[in-house]
Amino acid sequence: MRPWKFGRIIDYYAMALAEGEGAGTAYEYSAKERILRRTLAASRPGGSVLIAGLPELYGYSLDCFSIAARMDARVVVVDDRIERLESLRSIINSIPRICRPREIDYRRVSPLEKIGYQNGEEFRLAFSCEVIQRIPLKDRKKFLVALIRCSEIAAVFAPNGDNPQHAIRSGLQALNLSELMSAARGVGKLLNSGYVDMPPFPPGMKRTDNQRDQVLSSTLHKIALHGLEKWCLLEGFIPEFLQKKFSHIVYILLQSEE
Repeated sequence: MRPWKFGRIIDYYAMALAEGEGAGTAYEYSAKERILRRTLAASRPGGSVLIAGLPELYGYSLDCFSIAARMDARVVVVDDRIERLESLRSIINSIPRICRPREIDYRRVSPLEKIGYQNGEEFRLAFSCEVIQRIPLKDRKKFLVALIRCSEIAAVFAPNGDNPQHAIRSGLQALNLSELMSAARGVGKLLNSGYVDMPPFPPGMKRTDNQRDQVLSSTLHKIALHGLEKWCLLEGFIPEFLQKKFSHIVYILLQSEE
C-alpha cells in the first residue's frame, strides 16, 4: 500500500468515497488543507481538536479528522443530530487507519445552544465546516466567540454567497465573505480570510456510485486526479474577483488573543 500524503487529492478521494461523495469533496479537502498548511506546520503534536458541528448536508469533514490524526490529537466532535454522529462513527471505521485520530469523543450537543462544549476544555484547533450558515444571524458572533475562547485557532468555512449558482444547487444558505468577516469582528485575531474550493468543473456534477468506485482503478482517471491537484495548487494565484464569483467556500482563520 502506497504511503498516504496529506493534501493529495487521490488520497482524499478514497476518503470522499467512504462518505458517499466524489471528486468535488476530495478537491475541497485538498484546497482547504492548502490554506491551512502554514497554521498546521506551527501546531504542536498532541492535545485535542474540536469539530464544532458536522456539515449541514454534504460529507462529514473527514479532512479535519485526518488533520487531527497527523497531529496525533484526540478529537471531540459535537453535533445535535444523533443520526449524523452514528453515520460518522461507521464511516470513520472504514477509512485508512493512518487517517483516524487516536481517540474520538462523540457528543450530541447543539451548536445552536450555548455551544455546550464550553466546560473548561482547551483545544489546539477548532474546525467549523458548513455549520455557521444554519445558526441564526443574531447568534453567529456568539458562536465564534465560543470557538475562540476554547481553542488556540479556529478555522471556519461556509458556503460562498457570492457564487449564487453553487448556493442554488447545494440548497444551502450561503454567506458573503463580508458577512462572515462582520460576524468575526472583534473576535480574536484574524489570521487569514478569503475564498477557497474553486474546482474546474461546474457545481452539482454527479457520477454514479459505480463510476466513482472505478476512478481509483483507472489509470486515466488517476491522471485526471493528478491534473486536478495541479489546478488546486494554482487556485491561490487566481485573481480575487474570479475567486469571489466561482469559489464554493468562504473562510476565516482566527487566533485566540488570550
